[in-house]
Amino acid sequence: MNAGGVPGGVVEGEGGSVLQTMLRDYLASNREALFKEGCSFICSRLIATLPTPVTVDAVMAMACEADIEACVARLARIASFFETLPPASAAGGKDRDVAYQASLRLLLVLSETYVRSTEAGNQYAAQRHEPVWTQDGLLSCVLAAARLGFGLSFKAGLRDPLNVVDARPAAAELGNPGEMGCGLVHAEALAALQRLFKGDKSPVATATDPIGRPFFNVRREDLQAGIRDKLGADPVLRVKAADEYAQEDKRQALQNYLAPFALPTFFQAGDEAAVPDWAKLVLGELSNVFNAAFAVSIDREKESKEMSDQNKGGAGGTTNNFTFNAPVTNVSTGDNPQQAGHDIINHAPAIWQAVDVSLAALREAISALPDAVPQKRQLLADFEDVHEVVKTGRPDDGEAKFVKRCLDGLKQGAEAVENGSTIVEKLAPAATALAAAWPAFVKLFA
Repeated sequence: MNAGGVPGGVVEGEGGSVLQTMLRDYLASNREALFKEGCSFICSRLIATLPTPVTVDAVMAMACEADIEACVARLARIASFFETLPPASAAGGKDRDVAYQASLRLLLVLSETYVRSTEAGNQYAAQRHEPVWTQDGLLSCVLAAARLGFGLSFKAGLRDPLNVVDARPAAAELGNPGEMGCGLVHAEALAALQRLFKGDKSPVATATDPIGRPFFNVRREDLQAGIRDKLGADPVLRVKAADEYAQEDKRQALQNYLAPFALPTFFQAGDEAAVPDWAKLVLGELSNVFNAAFAVSIDREKESKEMSDQNKGGAGGTTNNFTFNAPVTNVSTGDNPQQAGHDIINHAPAIWQAVDVSLAALREAISALPDAVPQKRQLLADFEDVHEVVKTGRPDDGEAKFVKRCLDGLKQGAEAVENGSTIVEKLAPAATALAAAWPAFVKLFA
């Protein structure tokens, strides 16, 4: 997962694993908010066990301590933190959000430490090409990240990591660089990266037209860079250990072939996964704590249904008293390089063209912030979330609450930025334009 823009690579250095680096950087960049008296993070039962005053180094040392019993106790305590976290709409939402983001990063490092320590304690040396034990999408990524050392990127409301995409590369002739198999691997890897960059991770049919290595090498570099900028973490391929990839030599060949391209690949167990008895406890405990962590994030599917039901009751409302409440923002995003504004479909009604113009002005104001401003990345991410929903001029009414929450985040973030008044000024016309064009949005203020 990313930590405020730190790319999630796959090489561990002196600072520890990628996940550890992400945690440390997030704690350091948000030290004032996280370690102030009364903050949800520092008041949690887990952090309260540390000597005061609590420091970034102390949190990191605790998260990386390899004692298995200590890991289990800390995982249990952090689960309680998520379960007792105030709801998103409660007062002090900003404190809640920062605490949630820090705690989720902490959970990933604790999980990594637990997995590595437990495997070592049971004298279990997992091979890189060995399938992870579970078919659960999230847990498969957590286990693989602990074993292979890559980062994970999350967004509130989505349980599966954003930077992991399923792929179905060809296995035939992979060991022969001059044969068609490598070309098909190139094609499937590029197709997966393109889906990931566009935010579409739905599985598709295996690529059938081969692509040469020189073209692949340049193309995947550009896609990887774009994904890293967008999500804050390197793209990762997840391959089902089925059919030909049920064979160990085929899995190993694929990993070895993709390794020079810095494209981490792991294998998810098939239907008949053999799980060691001691590993069943690991899976059960990790499942429990991650369920607690994501129970407090945005349930967009539920909100979509609620909003659709509400829309059946008729229109009404006004934006004269437009207010912004504390949101649940993205847990991790990047500075999305995609162009936004001036691209709502040309044949959309004029009222949506007004939305287009107001959003373009808003993004221009955000982009004008210096790159050194730490909030810029999150502001752009919140903007892109809004733009993604409305860019067609035909948004899903169930997304109205989500868009309002993103606008809340933009206002809150802009108010925390020096010279952020221009962004706040551009928010009002954007909200007004949305309300005029989108009945489902204006109903939120009825």
